[in-house]
Amino acid sequence: MTDAVLLSDRQQILLGRLEDLATAIVQQRLPANVTEILGFGSFFRGDASPRDVDLLFRVADEQTEKYQRFIHILRAVREDVNFQVRHDRPVDAFLEVCKSGHDVTPVDDDERILFSEWLAPYSWSMLFPAAIYAGASWYDAANFTRRLMLKRFPKLNIVSYLRLSDDAENFGLRTGFVVSLWSNRSPAMRLNVLKLLSPVHTVEATLKDLRHLDQQIHLLRLHIAEIRSLIGALKTTRRNTSAISNSHTWYRNWMKRRKKKAILPSAYDTLIAADWLLRDDDYVDGAFFPTEEISYESEMPSIIRNAATKRRLVKELWKQLELGKDAARLLITLKSDVSDSPLTDYQYVLLELLNGRSEKVLEEKRQILRGFGIR
Repeated sequence: MTDAVLLSDRQQILLGRLEDLATAIVQQRLPANVTEILGFGSFFRGDASPRDVDLLFRVADEQTEKYQRFIHILRAVREDVNFQVRHDRPVDAFLEVCKSGHDVTPVDDDERILFSEWLAPYSWSMLFPAAIYAGASWYDAANFTRRLMLKRFPKLNIVSYLRLSDDAENFGLRTGFVVSLWSNRSPAMRLNVLKLLSPVHTVEATLKDLRHLDQQIHLLRLHIAEIRSLIGALKTTRRNTSAISNSHTWYRNWMKRRKKKAILPSAYDTLIAADWLLRDDDYVDGAFFPTEEISYESEMPSIIRNAATKRRLVKELWKQLELGKDAARLLITLKSDVSDSPLTDYQYVLLELLNGRSEKVLEEKRQILRGFGIR
């Protein structure tokens, strides 16, 4: 196996954008204080035609001085409602504040242009989000960075942000590998990426991903079987028909009685298991390296096809699991609360889950629900 790297046109384009991204970080032209860029997915498996590059940004807790100045000016814009009357866009109000001084720290021409670029994608409603959690974090550098990336660096996809102490390998990602392509200690983006795209590294990444897919398939099938069993048990459980003063208290007591009588497994425990036991950190068993040399030319094409087939299967199994959990939750609600619905249990589930969708999606859902015995 050689280390020669011959990139496709698509790979060259994306590599160029990664280099531009590294330059922007070094020059502090991103809102977030990025200390490391990690990646995973098809680009780092050596796919010649990747749709995008999946990235993780590791960020420091402290903000850069530039971003602090930006937020200081933006607070002045937010606090004066008259700006919303005079300007259609926040960026125009921002430039007015920069020009007039308006009791804010002066900025030079370069920073004024940079800050305008950060704020350009935002409308007034985006600066004043209705949701409480969003309103409390409107100044989060990650939000400004994500929107800037969409405009400046298309197809470089920020999947998530990591703190300095976070372990990328155990961050709940559905992938078998994560690689570091840039950091303050290793800033040569082009050299790092070319090394990661060499055959020896793409083979290693593909085999790790294949191993991870096998693990996911095994566990997904186990949990789908658990949900199928739960739905079957719920089918034979009678509905509650008496008035209850506190539905939550009644439900907990009802579950205890059922569990004691061994008629019904704990629905709560089963659903929690299906939600949480599939996290990567519960079953990833470390790096997987081939014990024998892999022939890139002869063996890798079949390995790549095998991985692609399993990736599609994992996607389908996740759909089955999520829809099965939705059906189980509906049945638990129906059984736990007072209900005078004339519909049968399964009619009730089908009515709730099969509406407002295209016929193709509806038929796909019907087929999945039949697999759980719901028809």
